[in-house]
Amino acid sequence: MGNLQPLPERNLIVEAAFDGVVEYLEKCLVSPNPISIDIEMLRRTYVYTIALALSPWSAISFSFADFGDMQGVIIWRLLDRIFRTKRQIGQNYLTFDSCWLESLGFRPDPELVDDTLIRHHVLWLEFKHRLEFQTMQYTREPYYKDEGKTWRSRKGLKQLRLYNAKDAAVTYEIFLEQEKEFSDRPVSKRLYYEYEMPLARKMHAVERRGIATDPVKMEALRKHVVSELGICKKYISGEVGKPVGTDTKETKSMGSDCINIGSPAQVITMLKGLGLKVPIKRNASGAWGESSDKETLNVMFAETNNRVVKEILRIRELNKMLGTYINARKLNDILYCSYIIAGTVTGRRSSRSNYLNYGTNLQNQPEHSDLAKMFKECLVARPGKIFISCDQSGAEEWPVQALITDQGGDPSGLIDLRGGAKRHDILAAFIFGMPEDQCGKGTPQRFVGKKTRHAGSYGVQAATMSSAMAKEGFHVPVHQCEFFLTKFHEKEPDIQNVFQKYVENELIKNRRLETPYPINRERYFFGIRPYGSNNKKFKEAYSYIPQSTVGDCTGKAILYCETNKPGLVIMDKHDGIILETDDNEQAIKDGFELLRSAYDIELVFKNGTKINIPLEFQMGYTLKDMIEFSGANLKEIYDRKLNDRAVVV
Repeated sequence: MGNLQPLPERNLIVEAAFDGVVEYLEKCLVSPNPISIDIEMLRRTYVYTIALALSPWSAISFSFADFGDMQGVIIWRLLDRIFRTKRQIGQNYLTFDSCWLESLGFRPDPELVDDTLIRHHVLWLEFKHRLEFQTMQYTREPYYKDEGKTWRSRKGLKQLRLYNAKDAAVTYEIFLEQEKEFSDRPVSKRLYYEYEMPLARKMHAVERRGIATDPVKMEALRKHVVSELGICKKYISGEVGKPVGTDTKETKSMGSDCINIGSPAQVITMLKGLGLKVPIKRNASGAWGESSDKETLNVMFAETNNRVVKEILRIRELNKMLGTYINARKLNDILYCSYIIAGTVTGRRSSRSNYLNYGTNLQNQPEHSDLAKMFKECLVARPGKIFISCDQSGAEEWPVQALITDQGGDPSGLIDLRGGAKRHDILAAFIFGMPEDQCGKGTPQRFVGKKTRHAGSYGVQAATMSSAMAKEGFHVPVHQCEFFLTKFHEKEPDIQNVFQKYVENELIKNRRLETPYPINRERYFFGIRPYGSNNKKFKEAYSYIPQSTVGDCTGKAILYCETNKPGLVIMDKHDGIILETDDNEQAIKDGFELLRSAYDIELVFKNGTKINIPLEFQMGYTLKDMIEFSGANLKEIYDRKLNDRAVVV
């Protein structure tokens, strides 16, 4: 009969005098093992306590406020030596703790950091990565995270220090357990040590560069958005006969008889008052009810072409542009972006404002709308610099068609891609029964072909596709999307019969998918059921291999660029990179060759099918006015851009 494992016994030092702190820090400096580090903040503005752990069973926590100036200097110098010379362990360390330590003047070396959050992301993409979850998964430590929230004033400082020290010790224990898992899973170990953690260290530098903005253009865009918001509200107000505001703060000054577009309940009442049927859907808690979320409104617009619905959607788009991008905090007109290595279940980076709340999520900025173009015009190269942008051409389609070929399906799709065929044009011509030359770039037919291919490959339903089309301003009813998808699967039956079937079989047999070599990122899908429908999980899984593969190709390319010529990367675009380089022909040529080498990644699938995803290049002085170029016409395009800038100046 087995025995319960005993609860951990840890030596947590939280009331050490000056000599005790110095002694512990000196032990850290001579220890051959990593040091676990954790900080606690006061109102997220000041580093209040800091903890260091020599092992899972020994940690110390203290505050600088407890020591005088001379003692503080001695402790400070010891800590800085630890940060600069010792291998460090932390949870979310690179994007939080080390940033705040740098703000105090310390110099943590990112090359010496191992992050348990990123390690967990490599090992278990499907799980949550917060420390409390990992504590439950890897240790016998009883739940303690509330201890960090319930301490009060100086009398509760001992409780905060206990919590702080426990965090550092528990993180160390998690680190050691993860090492055991890496020993059992060498592919994941290689992914972490050779790619994911090195990339995290490089992105730590990339996110400190930011991208310059033109304050005059940004202010003009702000005024334009505010003006258009007024026009949209005026139209809706005229239709419903009541004043309209966009949030609670605005509507408070309008009196009780007004409509708050920011209130879902009031929007539903308003739409029903106009005689519109509001769809019912399941909310986040699982309950069914009428909804006015973005997807629902997009479906309503696609089905009814009602202008009030369109204006509500436009108001939300304008507010998003204003709040998330135009009004984002900037420092000296630089817009920053913090990249989260463990931000998605595909392995792609996510992004947000930085730890000081400067900047925004630049990866998901609008791409194709009128507002997107106006915003991109505000993002400018610094004086004496120029942007070089590169994208993986037909990015996610390459892994899809390669997998079909690798599994014995029809290889014609991959042959078309290798031959440079315009597959979106071909599909559009088939759907609409038109000549291919009338379905080229810039036509609505090609747009439909591209959207249909994306939706069909990933199992997207007609209603969701209709909503996505409406989001980009196209009124396409659900039944029309059903027709498009039917034609797509008629044209390319192996999407369902080979690609999607492969994904389904892998999940049923192994609950696991793995991307091609040399990345080999694996993801376990724990929601698969032996009985009943797994359609929802299947649809989630269809996109995993293509999106993860493309995102990791970009990640490996950034790692290559920052290793071989650091300082040029300023933006990660999921399927591409933006460099900012010196504004001369040689520097652009060097940047072009750097990107080509960075993306020279041969992807090998299980049965030996190999692909290299091709690239498309652009250059320009704003992210709006970018011109395509290649190695052959680089000089010609650069001379033209240089003349354009001379005219502007």
